Amino acid sequence: MGLLKLMTGTKLKIAPTNTGEVIMPAIRRGPPGDAGVPGQGLNILGSLATTGDLPVSAAESGDAYLVDGVAWVWDGAAWSEVPFQGPAGPTGDTGDTGPTGDTGPTGDTGPEGPTGPTGDTGPTGPAGADAFQTTVINDGDSTAGIADGVLILKKWVP
Repeated sequence: MGLLKLMTGTKLKIAPTNTGEVIMPAIRRGPPGDAGVPGQGLNILGSLATTGDLPVSAAESGDAYLVDGVAWVWDGAAWSEVPFQGPAGPTGDTGDTGPTGDTGPTGDTGPEGPTGPTGDTGPTGPAGADAFQTTVINDGDSTAGIADGVLILKKWVP
């Protein structure tokens, strides 16, 4: 299968078939033509903000202005747009890491999490001191005593 290069404006008739295939007529390549005359080149006069700023005419054919990355060339009668872009250049070096940005605002409080499992029972603590170190009254119904220097009365009936 070959590659066919068509010139701009060339028309090629292609006939579709019932099977969806496209049949192209056989095309024979002719012999190469004679070398053309070298072009006159461009005389880039500067850059303009818009195409409306192009002068009504230029002094010579080949004069050009750049407008937004596109060359506009005077052909002796009118301005023509000529795409103006070279091949892609090599990838540049990676830049330095930028500074750390400001801390953002605090987010909303999240939902309450589930209750965790019950922990193990802790060890038994040391025995405490008797609440009543000294009993002053114990008649069966009432009790009075002193604990940590405080008089405690329980169920006192005068």
